[in-house]
Amino acid sequence: MSELIPKRPRVVIRYSVKCRWLLRAGWTAQELLTTFAETLGEVALQPGDSGVFDVFVDDRLIWSRDQHGR
Repeated sequence: MSELIPKRPRVVIRYSVKCRWLLRAGWTAQELLTTFAETLGEVALQPGDSGVFDVFVDDRLIWSRDQHGR
């Protein structure tokens, strides 16, 4: 009988291409992978619309630049 492997969270960072936030998104991904190396399943970078910088965990929005008025 095989053991069940617990599902690890998938993080998606959606960033603005027009605002050139790829480096910020990459840095954020690196920090998450370094800090939570044993608990994260994946970190993905996703190009988005102008001004967007959102962080999702398993398709749930957990932080949005727009919602925080920045």
